Amino acid sequence: MRNSRYLILVIVFFAGVAAPLNQFKVPPMMNQLMSALGVNLAVSGWFMSVFALVGVLFALPSGYLIRKIGMKFSGIIALSALLAGSVTGGLSHSAGILIFSRVIEGVGLCLISVTGPASISAWFPDDKRGMAMGIWATWVPTGTIIMYLLAPLLGEWRSAWLFTSVYTAAVLVLFALFFHMPAGYTQTRAQDEERRCPYKEKNIWFLAAVFMTSTIVLVAVKTYAPVFLEQKHGLSAAKASGLTVLIMLFSLITAPLSGWLSDVFKSRKVLLISGILLACFSMVFLFSSSTSYFAVLLILLGITGGIVPTATFSSVPEIMKLPRLTGQGMSVIALGQNVGMFAGPVMFSFLADYYSWQTAGVFMVPLLICACITAFFIKVR
Repeated sequence: MRNSRYLILVIVFFAGVAAPLNQFKVPPMMNQLMSALGVNLAVSGWFMSVFALVGVLFALPSGYLIRKIGMKFSGIIALSALLAGSVTGGLSHSAGILIFSRVIEGVGLCLISVTGPASISAWFPDDKRGMAMGIWATWVPTGTIIMYLLAPLLGEWRSAWLFTSVYTAAVLVLFALFFHMPAGYTQTRAQDEERRCPYKEKNIWFLAAVFMTSTIVLVAVKTYAPVFLEQKHGLSAAKASGLTVLIMLFSLITAPLSGWLSDVFKSRKVLLISGILLACFSMVFLFSSSTSYFAVLLILLGITGGIVPTATFSSVPEIMKLPRLTGQGMSVIALGQNVGMFAGPVMFSFLADYYSWQTAGVFMVPLLICACITAFFIKVR
């Protein structure tokens, strides 16, 4: 059982990484895409935001879908959608077709973001779940780091789409062959579980709102930090992407660490609030700082990017109480995540284009303050 759970964690993790690989192949290639497809900065935000739009619409139904068809079939559908969208995008010659391909990929992101943590939750007991979720929480920074470092080296933007297509096809085969749920998971549900409506649990909505706000900030910065560094600081595309990787690198380090700390100190709320406060401090100064201070503030955002997702995913089973409702609880979190991914780039690019980079950054501060206040009211350890 113990060996199987870690094998499943590895398989689910590799499958999860396919989503951010596909999602974040755009930012390092953003200037190329704007030039090749003839779009401005404001319109370019849709290349990222539309990826999440379908997730906003599909998040809650995905919870019921996973409960009906099971984790394995849901994962296969998720990876197939990511593959189909990547191939379509790589063959596109207009902004419209590229945006359409991002919608297809968005289906995959939505399903894998629910299937991944829900299946891990089923395999790991309470006292080991924080660490497991901390490892899972690195799926986004891992995929993002790879694309930010690799994409500029691939040259022409279509090469990045070719890479993500090959990777996604490989993990689809791996997942289909080796993923399974623990023995006994499909036993008949208890009557009280059947009668309970998971979407009436207000704490899961509070948690989703906090996660949504964090996602708005992190995705907006990860998307447009390379553009800002190229335009305002005069960095090359490779250097700008390399500096932005600091967010993902420190998320990669702090996610497992914060998961371990949450298991040791048995508190999710303290971690959640501390992560939001770090993001709030960073956004006050980020887009008015020098290159060196910009790097320091990106590191603080990277710490936030490790703490908040780990605390969020670890809190869901505790809030939902019944194990088989975890998937639907995760679907509420996925809704918040996708709203954040949709709103972040569009909101930020609009403010940066029509006002200034500084205005766009400072605008995030009151949103984060509201998230911090909301976190105090979540009934979780």
